[in-house]
Amino acid sequence: MTKKQKQPSSTAIACVGLLALPAPWGSAFSLTPILPLMQHDAGLSLAQGGWLACGNYLGYLAGALICIVLAPAPLRAIRWASPASVFTLAMG
Repeated sequence: MTKKQKQPSSTAIACVGLLALPAPWGSAFSLTPILPLMQHDAGLSLAQGGWLACGNYLGYLAGALICIVLAPAPLRAIRWASPASVFTLAMG
């Protein structure tokens, strides 16, 4: 006998996504005001800090394009994105 696995509703998926969204956004917005201090401590020039910010935005673009091309299932995307957000928080 096989059990039929119940799929979560789209409302439940949207609610989980809304709860998971502030983690990466919060980390990005919290790091932006302290970028000059990080530049000073690491000895980065203004141009190097600009390249660092450009790489960050390219990461957002790459993630969006990957989601367009692959169109992952919402539940699978949330399961992979949540740990990835924690990893990016640790990078800061």
